[in-house]
Amino acid sequence: MADREITWSLATQYRNGAYQGTFRFDQIQAALDHMSVHFRVRFRRVTRGGQFLVLQSSSQYKNDRNFAAWTRGSTIYISPIYDFKRLSTWTAKVFLHEFGHLWGGGSHSNDPTALMNLNTGTSYGWVSDDMRWFQRYGLRAGLPPRGSIFEAFRAVDNLPPRTNLSAYGALSRTEIENDIPVQLLDSGCANRRGFLARVKNYWHQYTARYEVTQ
Repeated sequence: MADREITWSLATQYRNGAYQGTFRFDQIQAALDHMSVHFRVRFRRVTRGGQFLVLQSSSQYKNDRNFAAWTRGSTIYISPIYDFKRLSTWTAKVFLHEFGHLWGGGSHSNDPTALMNLNTGTSYGWVSDDMRWFQRYGLRAGLPPRGSIFEAFRAVDNLPPRTNLSAYGALSRTEIENDIPVQLLDSGCANRRGFLARVKNYWHQYTARYEVTQ
């Protein structure tokens, strides 16, 4: 069975073309490619008109700095003020969490290790409960190894392998706080649907400044 293809675009709401400097926008395609390793889907970036849009927001959701990212319609909004510390591990984890909401629904997992937990989970990968949001893409084999997102991007952040893993493959509290500068995201995640959300989504897509693909 051929892989499903999904196209995406990148744009900013800032008229001067600005993007916030702590989110690794250069790692978005790599995060999607990592998903493609484990799911029967591939991703291709286009200049405009992608099936979903990654948009640098110029305003913070509800003026609450704890919101790292949110979705509205077919758009993933990136906070203009949240500090991602330029970590590819954080960028990939948050981004793939938000991608799960696009066509998987706006709820969250109660499993603290799950990617679709409100705080994007401690496993740094997919667990069985995440399939409620990702099953539509189909797995190539079994579930990805626990921590696959972290392992795929830790070298970019110059981080060591994880140690002291719990029995559930989660980052230990000691490791989070002391050994590796990657914390649980103390963030909110909002997912807005309905008629008004779609109108805002279309308007933001229309007025955004798009990045030209190379």
